[in-house]
Amino acid sequence: MKKSEILYVRLDAKLYKEINECAKEEGGRSAASIARQAIVEFLERKKSKK
Repeated sequence: MKKSEILYVRLDAKLYKEINECAKEEGGRSAASIARQAIVEFLERKKSKK
């Protein structure tokens, strides 16, 4: 991954808490885990468009 493709994601505390609450109901994944997966999927879609 190029340096230009490295993303920094900040979630505000309320949103992070909401994602964690939903994650517990969905099977226990953390907000960080969900965010990582979303970023990976985004980058894969971006690459496939080129």
